[in-house]
Amino acid sequence: MAGIRIALVFVMLISLALTGCGQDSVREFHQRQAGAADSPGSFDAEINLFSRLDSDSGELSGPGESFWISDYSHVRGAVEIRNTQVDEVHSLHLVWIRPDDREITRRYAEVKITPDEDGFRSTISWRKARDLVTVKEEIQNRPEASFTLTSRLKTVKSDGTPRDPGQYLMRVYWNREFLLEKPFVLLADSIRAGDPLAANITFCRRVSQKSGRRLGIGTEFKRMTKSRVYAFTDFQNTAPDRCYPLDLAWYAPDGTEMSRRHVEVAITASEAGYRSHVRWYRPGNANWIREEIQESAEPGFSLRRYITSSLKKREAGRYAFRVYLGDQLLQEEWFELE
Repeated sequence: MAGIRIALVFVMLISLALTGCGQDSVREFHQRQAGAADSPGSFDAEINLFSRLDSDSGELSGPGESFWISDYSHVRGAVEIRNTQVDEVHSLHLVWIRPDDREITRRYAEVKITPDEDGFRSTISWRKARDLVTVKEEIQNRPEASFTLTSRLKTVKSDGTPRDPGQYLMRVYWNREFLLEKPFVLLADSIRAGDPLAANITFCRRVSQKSGRRLGIGTEFKRMTKSRVYAFTDFQNTAPDRCYPLDLAWYAPDGTEMSRRHVEVAITASEAGYRSHVRWYRPGNANWIREEIQESAEPGFSLRRYITSSLKKREAGRYAFRVYLGDQLLQEEWFELE
C-alpha cells in the first residue's frame, strides 16, 4: 500500500508540474494576443478552418469563416501548435461549440515531442474523451518543435437533421487551460428557409472568350463536326446568408439522363453588394472539385454548363435541361438538335 501511495503522489506531482508549464505557455500566448511584444521561438498556436479535404494528398483547402449546411459539407479545423516544450506530454481538447455556447463534440489528444535526427518527432495519441482509451496514434516529423491536429464538424447531424444556422466556435484547451478559439458561421439551407428562388434557362451556340457574351441564342441548333450547346441558368430572388443546393442535368430525347453536376452556392454580403461562392461537385462525392466567386450589385448568380452536339455523338431530337433545388424540379427547358 505504501508503494502505491508513493506512486500516486509521484503521478500527481508530475501532473501539477505539467499544468504549471502549460499555464505559463498559455499566459504568455494570451499576453501576446493582447498586444505584448513577441519574442522569437515563443510558444504559439493558430486555428484555421477549411471546407475540403483532398482524398489523394490529404491536404486541406477552401479556407473560410462561412460554411453552408448540406448533406455534403463539413467544417474542418486545423490547430497548429509551434515552439512547444519537448520531452513532455501535452494534452489538448478540440471542442466544437453551438451558438448557445453548448458543446457539440470534442476530440482529445496527448502529444509528446522528442528530438530526432532530422529535427523533432511528435507522437500523437488520440483518445476517447470519456475513458481516455487510445483509438488512434500518428507520427509527425518536422524540423521544428511543432505539430498539427485536425477535427471536423458535420453540418448535418447523424440523424439527418441540419444544424441550426448561426455563429459557432472551434475552441482549444492546452493542458486543461483555455488556449484560443475561432468563430465561424453556418449558413441556412435555402430549401428549409423557404426562399422563393427563381431560375431562367438560356441556350446558346457560343460564348465570347473576351466579354463572356452569349452568342447564337435560341432553342434550335444544327449538329456539326465540332459543336456545343451551352445552357446558362440565371437565378433571381436569392437571399444573403443562404446556401442553395442545386443539380443541373441534361436529358436525351428518350428521357434518359445524360449527365448531372451537383452545385452548392452560398450568398454573402460584400462591399460590391453580394458575393456568390459557387462550388461544383461530382455526383456522390463529398469534396468539391472546383470553386468560383461571382460579385454582383444585386442578389443573384449564373451557372453555365454545356454538352457537345456533334454529328458523331448526338442524335437528332428534342433534348432537355433541368435544374433541381434539392430534390425539387425548379426549372426545365427544351431544345432541338437537327
